[in-house]
Amino acid sequence: MERTLFFVKPCFDEYDECIALPAKARRFTPEDREETISFLEEKLGKDTFRTLTCKRVKASKEFWEQFYIHVKTKFPKSYEAMCTDFADKEIIVYVLEGENIIERVRKIVGPTKYELNIGKGTLRERFSSSLNVYRTAAHASNIEGVKKDLELFEQYGLF
Repeated sequence: MERTLFFVKPCFDEYDECIALPAKARRFTPEDREETISFLEEKLGKDTFRTLTCKRVKASKEFWEQFYIHVKTKFPKSYEAMCTDFADKEIIVYVLEGENIIERVRKIVGPTKYELNIGKGTLRERFSSSLNVYRTAAHASNIEGVKKDLELFEQYGLF
């Protein structure tokens, strides 16, 4: 059985330095969060995974600096903005377990790279106000990063 980490980010502000498209910043509401979880459960099928952790947490700027360290050299302005804006804002973090759960959750969340087709029926499409902000809606660990993601959340006492 695989495990993955999934969370809804606290905001949808524009952090991308790649292209200059107009974007409308938007904050996540409690209703959006509940809709997101229902969306995930509906798409995965409730009987195909177990929820090991479901917790509302607030993380420090230091945590986000570690979590997004891979963004720092590529997009330094985005990195600083995300880490500052996410600091001490509530997220809902899930640890899910199931067969092929990493790939399944990532497919439902949608692609992270800019593409003209952002994925019909994905979480990122649902909460996008423009192509430029869609990819900041949620985080779903990839196969290479899931261990680091889980360890970092644990190290900072967020589980």
